[in-house]
Parts: sequence; C-alpha cells; structure tokens
Amino acid sequence: MTPPVFSSSQSPRPVSWNGRRVTVRAMSIPRYFWMTSSIDVYLDNECILRTGGQLNLTGSVSTTFNSGGSSHQAQLQWGNSRWYRFPYQLRIDGVLVDESLVPVENKWIPMTIAGVIGFGVGICIAVGMILIVLPIVHQLLNHISSVSQ
Repeated sequence: MTPPVFSSSQSPRPVSWNGRRVTVRAMSIPRYFWMTSSIDVYLDNECILRTGGQLNLTGSVSTTFNSGGSSHQAQLQWGNSRWYRFPYQLRIDGVLVDESLVPVENKWIPMTIAGVIGFGVGICIAVGMILIVLPIVHQLLNHISSVSQ
C-alpha cells in the first residue's frame, strides 16, 4: 500500500528506535540525468537503508541490519513526490516507526539542469526559426521588388 500524501506544512519530527535517533533523508543523485532521488535511512549516523535512486514513482525497499547484537529488518515504502517531498513509511521488524514527508535536500540540481536544457532547446528553436524564416522573407522581398519594377 502506498503511504498517504500529507499536507506540505507537515515536517519531519525527531524519531527514535531502541534509543537510537532515526533520520530519513532524500537527495537527488546523478542517475537518469539527475531525475531521481535516493531516500536513505540512518540510525544515529549509520546508514542502514538506501533506495538507490530507482526510476519508480512509488516503491518499497527492505534490508537487514544489525543493532545491539541482533539482526533487524527495515522496510521503507514511499509515494509520489509532490514539490520535491516524498511521503514515506518506515517499518522496523514490521512495526511502524515513522510516517512523514522527507524533502529532497539538493532539489536545485535537477531544477538547474531542467532550466539549462529548456534554455538550450529554446535557443535551438529560435535559431532554426531564423534559418527557415530568413530565406523565405528574402525570397518574398525579391519577388515584391521584381514585380514592382
């Protein structure tokens, strides 16, 4: 089941599991031309789960990690990004630990790349139009001047 989409005013809050601080972070990564993000889960400062920037709008990833001498199962489920924020659910050993939104921290990278591509496409279209329209205008002017003589 896909996690629900929360209002944009909701922000991540401090969460802990077995006395350890849980942090969920999202970063744009250079896969698929920076059009994907990796959502990562940390216990204190130790990364226990990475989605790896899958080209899926929604999905789920699970992994096994060790904490306190025991093996545990972490599962992260995420939904569609809205305004560079992903709704997610984090379960550890089948128990819901956190359900919130995680903002993409470096969202300016894909926005900049899209802007540069858009600008480049616009320039190409403008140059193409000039190369097509100028000869037509030149022929039209020549035709008008030859008719008027």
